[in-house]
Amino acid sequence: MAVMPYYHAYFMALVKKHGLSGDLLTYGRQDAYGRQDLLETRAREVGFPLTCVDPELARRLEAANPMHPSPNAQIGLQHGVILMNDQIYFRQLGFRSVTSMDAHPFEACTRVFDMNNHGVPEDLKGAFDVSMDLGTIEHVFHLPNFLLNDFQMLKLGGLAFHLAPMNNFANHGFYQISPTLLNDFYQANGFEILERHILKIFGDHWSDRLETYALAEQQYVAPLARLDNEFYYSAILVRKTTRSTGDHIAQQYAYAQGAWK
Repeated sequence: MAVMPYYHAYFMALVKKHGLSGDLLTYGRQDAYGRQDLLETRAREVGFPLTCVDPELARRLEAANPMHPSPNAQIGLQHGVILMNDQIYFRQLGFRSVTSMDAHPFEACTRVFDMNNHGVPEDLKGAFDVSMDLGTIEHVFHLPNFLLNDFQMLKLGGLAFHLAPMNNFANHGFYQISPTLLNDFYQANGFEILERHILKIFGDHWSDRLETYALAEQQYVAPLARLDNEFYYSAILVRKTTRSTGDHIAQQYAYAQGAWK
């Protein structure tokens, strides 16, 4: 999982608009690609106040949470960006703590847990203000358990963000996630839906060009228009409310709010 250069301004805008903060859970270690000057430029562009991380704290975090560079790190250097430490990156966005979760410790995550499992350990229930799925859900076979576990780990009022491959990602994971899947699940389970986007990525993933399209309610009634050969992601941000559940089965919006009416 990776935070590519084109995501920085997008994430900052979401954090600023909806007040994402507190204790963060990320699914997998996030390889954050960029440079400090690039982050500062993007922050100025969107009017986002980066949080200054004390240099001594930064050294301790890097020592305790070393990154494990993938082959992408070398490719990133060729494009002028470096692999940034996830603990420091997300603290600069204003989070108090960062927990990374994975089914295997191969990338030195801070918590090992398989999201295919049904239900989370007691100490994880209601533990996080924000969860970020930046390209994990498509690798988890048991989607209902993933979504139930995510619900259980959020605090009341907590925010869940998903960014999942939608088009032109065959064999990247088990699934390509249509926007209607997460939209319909969260509506059926009483979450407040804050943002729904399609993100269009250009070229080889190393540019910082990104186009964002907001999805209106009526766009879930019929299939989207045929897309081109670029990469597309589906994104959604939701808030857990007193009405929220994590295990109600959704009916597809196109039928429940369309054909069956």
